Amino acid sequence: MKKLDIENALWMINQQQHHTQIEKQRVEEILRMLRNADLPKYRNMNVTDSMTIGEVAQIAGVKTSAIRHWEQEGLIQSRRNKENGYRVFTRTELRKIILISSLRKTVYYIENMKQLLNDLETQHYKQVERSFQLALQNLNSQLRKQFLGRAELMKYVGFYKVYSD
Repeated sequence: MKKLDIENALWMINQQQHHTQIEKQRVEEILRMLRNADLPKYRNMNVTDSMTIGEVAQIAGVKTSAIRHWEQEGLIQSRRNKENGYRVFTRTELRKIILISSLRKTVYYIENMKQLLNDLETQHYKQVERSFQLALQNLNSQLRKQFLGRAELMKYVGFYKVYSD
């Protein structure tokens, strides 16, 4: 194994840990958002009951095509602006979009996601929070596995150094 290969492997592990950290922060941020019933702002952006798909996409940090897909799947709904026919989204739908975007990696089946969104809409927040706690547990498990992988790699590096000198 070459020095460059070892360094590349370490950087790849570092990058994965960074992604895990960002995902953890996002899950925690969404938990805080769910606990704030009014949701007047999210990420320093004003939230109203009449937002365009572009505004909702920007606030939620997702692509408009993802929102359209989730609408086709029946996960979210929009109403149409009578003047121009554009989609209009409410705070409730924004919450759903943010929830979907965060949990889509951990809630694998569409029916599970639909149930979770129903729990959100019917204000069964304990069920929703339980799903986020499970997501956090999965991220913690992922982090532990990454560190174990790094430890194994470092053992290999040490072994390689002993026999290459």
